[in-house]
Amino acid sequence: MRAAQGVTGDMRTAASNVLVALARSHFHFVMPELQSHLKAMGKVPDEIVLLTLGKMARSYALRCIPFVRMTLLALRATLSQVGSGRMLRTVCSVLEQWSKGVNTYFCNREQCPFPCEGVAQFCEAIYPVFRYAAVHWLDCKEEEDKQAVLRAVAAMMEVLLHEEQYREHAWEQVLWLLHRYQEVRDTTRVTESLSYVLEMLEAVQTPIPQGTALAISTAVHRQLSDVTKEPGLAHKAALSRCITLQARMCPEETVMFLHSQLSGGTEAGRVAALGLLGALAHSDAPAVREKLPQVVEAMGSVCHDPSAQVRRAVLEFIRELLSSGPQSCWAWDVVGHIFIEFSRSSGRLVAGGLFPWETQEDGALRALCMDILGSLDVSLRGMTKLLWPRLLQYVLPAQYSGMLIPLSRCLRALVERWERAGCKEEEEEPDAMDSQEQARLPAPQALLAGLLVVVAAPHKSAERAVAALQLLQALHRRIHRALGAAWATEIPLLLQSLEGKTGSCLDSAEWEHRVLKFLRASLEPIEDKAWTVDLSQELSQQLGSSAAGSWEKLFLYKALGTALAACRDLRHVQGQVLRFLQETNPMELSEAQGMISVVSHAAESHFHLVLDAVMMFSAASTIDGFSQTSMGWKVQQQQQMERAQAIRAALMRTYSGIALRAPKEQLLTRVDEEIVGNILQLSRQLKLALVQSITEVSCAIQAVRPPLSREENRKLLAVCCQTVLSFPSEERMKKGKKTVRAAVNMQLLHRRGMEDLGHLIKTLLEAEETSAGFDNVIHRGRSCEQFGSLVGLLVTLTSDCLAMSCRRAWVCLGYLLQMQAKTMKAVFQADEIRCLAEELNSPDTEVPVETWTKIAKQSTHRPFLLRARFHQEPLISSLLQKGLPMDSDTVELWRTLGRSTIVIQVLRCLVEKLNRAGNNRLWTCSCACEQHSHQTVLETVMITRAISEVVVALRDMEEFRQLLPHLLPSLLRWASEMLDEERLLSPLGEGWRQLFLEGQVLEEKPCRIFLSAIELVLGKCMAQTWMQRLMDQSVWARLEDALAHPEGVRLLTSVLLQAGLVSPWLVKNLLPWLGSCSVKLRVTATAFFAEVPPDVGFVLPSNGLSLFPTPRSFSALPVTP
Repeated sequence: MRAAQGVTGDMRTAASNVLVALARSHFHFVMPELQSHLKAMGKVPDEIVLLTLGKMARSYALRCIPFVRMTLLALRATLSQVGSGRMLRTVCSVLEQWSKGVNTYFCNREQCPFPCEGVAQFCEAIYPVFRYAAVHWLDCKEEEDKQAVLRAVAAMMEVLLHEEQYREHAWEQVLWLLHRYQEVRDTTRVTESLSYVLEMLEAVQTPIPQGTALAISTAVHRQLSDVTKEPGLAHKAALSRCITLQARMCPEETVMFLHSQLSGGTEAGRVAALGLLGALAHSDAPAVREKLPQVVEAMGSVCHDPSAQVRRAVLEFIRELLSSGPQSCWAWDVVGHIFIEFSRSSGRLVAGGLFPWETQEDGALRALCMDILGSLDVSLRGMTKLLWPRLLQYVLPAQYSGMLIPLSRCLRALVERWERAGCKEEEEEPDAMDSQEQARLPAPQALLAGLLVVVAAPHKSAERAVAALQLLQALHRRIHRALGAAWATEIPLLLQSLEGKTGSCLDSAEWEHRVLKFLRASLEPIEDKAWTVDLSQELSQQLGSSAAGSWEKLFLYKALGTALAACRDLRHVQGQVLRFLQETNPMELSEAQGMISVVSHAAESHFHLVLDAVMMFSAASTIDGFSQTSMGWKVQQQQQMERAQAIRAALMRTYSGIALRAPKEQLLTRVDEEIVGNILQLSRQLKLALVQSITEVSCAIQAVRPPLSREENRKLLAVCCQTVLSFPSEERMKKGKKTVRAAVNMQLLHRRGMEDLGHLIKTLLEAEETSAGFDNVIHRGRSCEQFGSLVGLLVTLTSDCLAMSCRRAWVCLGYLLQMQAKTMKAVFQADEIRCLAEELNSPDTEVPVETWTKIAKQSTHRPFLLRARFHQEPLISSLLQKGLPMDSDTVELWRTLGRSTIVIQVLRCLVEKLNRAGNNRLWTCSCACEQHSHQTVLETVMITRAISEVVVALRDMEEFRQLLPHLLPSLLRWASEMLDEERLLSPLGEGWRQLFLEGQVLEEKPCRIFLSAIELVLGKCMAQTWMQRLMDQSVWARLEDALAHPEGVRLLTSVLLQAGLVSPWLVKNLLPWLGSCSVKLRVTATAFFAEVPPDVGFVLPSNGLSLFPTPRSFSALPVTP
């Protein structure tokens, strides 16, 4: 210690640590030496002495007990000499550590090796020091000094609270401690000191005065609700700890205070109160848990608060309450608020009109609701009966459908727990579910119907459909005991189909068919007639609450028909069929279609019963509704006629729908007279409904009757096309005197007629095993004209104002084009056409505007492109006859061919035409021959421009590179022959100049056209580096100059060699030029072969001949003209 005097702080600290380590084995030497330095009169002890004393008390608390009173007495004598700064903080540290050592002794007296001393003796020694520090040091200015004093005072208060006579002084210091919140910047130490004091109060079981408790609650709440200086997470936890400690000693006052903060005050105050209530929910003290019902009741006052922060705080409180593991029913009643808040947030988001931050807040609240529900711990004892009634009631309501995924997880976990327990739940909570809660539980049939709707809609959410299937599998015993075996096989297959797929990857119609098939398979083993009847009634009830025309309602119609097909109560089936026939409004096509779905699906198992019911209703309707149209005013007559037509159309579709669903062996006995006969009887002035009905009946009997002959197929298709396509146009319908509803229904009927025509064509296409069956429709007589007229009529319908009608027109067009492709044995093209035609046939009812714009732009190109697949030569010749300059439409058509899959065939055809034009050129000086040469030049220029436009839109580079050996010589040939040919073109005058108006080219040098095409072609085949090299070497300028042309060919050949584009076929096509009668071609060929190294050989894949650029090899090659 003497050596450490006057040295640096690090040296003093090291010396102090050595003394503390030495005291472990020589405590009786070190402590007396420290006491002797402490008792030195007339001065404050050295800092090293004080540092070592504090460390000794922290490290050897029980061994320091005999020295407590003498140490405090010695320190007391020097307190007046302690000023501020470092020495004050050192003395406070000694007082803090020795006071904590005394508290350690109070808790571990039996382990102390020295005689026990009483509490009063220690309090008597500490109290004078405590009073001096409270009076003289608590008002120090420096923040660091103030924190040290607070820690020392709090530690001494813990000792004094063990003696009753000093507690009053301790409460005074508690109030002073709370006042420090307003004076210090960093209140963390104040909170820690307050926590120490409250823990000591709880340990000595000292009641807090009511005024002091209120002051503590107010101070802590103010710290949490102060928006100007929000505490950190650790500080928040310490403040919550203070409230929890206080609530252990005075729960009534604490809960009342927090309740008062919820009912009034600021938003931040309510949020802070909810956070403190959440902390109380985790308290394990019996006194606090008894107040939890009051806590939940207090929470109810802010459940409808409009503030997003308060709503979030309520949800966080619910999370804390449910995670604390309550065993009583009242605590789990708050689960309902999670669903209410989810519905509230979802409704606001759907309604719209929110500010961006409001949208973000409501989205976060939705996610929080799902997270809370997903994190529920259902493994606690009694959870099955506590949670089951509170969760199951939220499965079906539509406003909670977004919560189905976490809800399914919880319910499945509860079922698994119940099954593992062997159904021994009676001992857990016998009164957990009262009669009212039992009444709110959904019926088994309602669960099946509601979850099936979710399963059938994977396009909305595949994950939700998976959750619904999993929940159905878990609830099979509670829905019906006979479903276990069937669902154990069927549901995993459905889940496997949904695994890893999104809604857009599934075919909606096919998936819906599978779900209905699953429903039918589920109902077959159920022998309980009443259960199936209840299911049909539940489906009818859900139909009434579904939105008109919605997807859900259309599916429910089919599900109800499937349930009636499985129902064994024939009287109920007949009554339901008649009810739908009588109560359906035929003027609303969605309702009529729903009725048809119910009746036709029910006919799968009750064909004769359903057909008899429809015939009975049809006869009654004909007598009552069709025979009285001549009476009344004109308006009533018109309305009655429209209703009569709607009823007849619906009945016709009902008959054909029954035929489609009927068992084939029963259908043949009644199809002619009772189905087709009634359809024909009802078909007056209903052309489109007749087409639709006959189409469906034809499809139904196709599998059980001998197929129609080719001639019959042709006549059937011709009649249907004539009927549909001759229907009045939209303009004619607008001119007619019809009501708005009638006009809309006529448009919809027109759309359905188009749909059924497409379906008929598809059926004929699929039924025909060979392509010859369609020759009569497509390739007979004036084949191209007839087929083109039919395609033209359908193309005009693709711009119909009704989106669905436009889609169906495309589908019908696609089917016709498939027929032609199949006739021409173009299977690959037929598949591609099918995909093209079905592009618009999606389940979505709305299509973005940009999609329709794109479709409108391409509507004229697609029939053109599809025609080009089968009439390539005539179409290209027709385009080339349009002449120059090209208009924008012609350019776009060439580029459409460039983007198609037949681009290589188009380019081959153009190359052949270019070669033929060159071979026909006559170089004579006669006027006639000169005019012929001019026409040849114009033809070659047009072909070259077409090649350029096709190459611009080209996408597939691999096949194009293989075409280069044939394309490059054709273009290079004309570029060579057009060198220095201005004299030849001069007679054309202004006609030649107009060839270049579109490209703003005024020079009369046709050679440049062919060189531009070569540059464009090579740009598609070579990297940009090689193209830049051609530019740097002025290759294009040299090629255009007659004198520099050979040098340009040589440089071009050099770059082609380095780029790897000089192939055997290119050499083979250029070799004949060496012996050409054209001097220009001989010069070009000589320059090309002069650049190819003599030692480079090429092997043709056809005959294996080695090609060298020497005259000796010329004779070995076959020469093409």
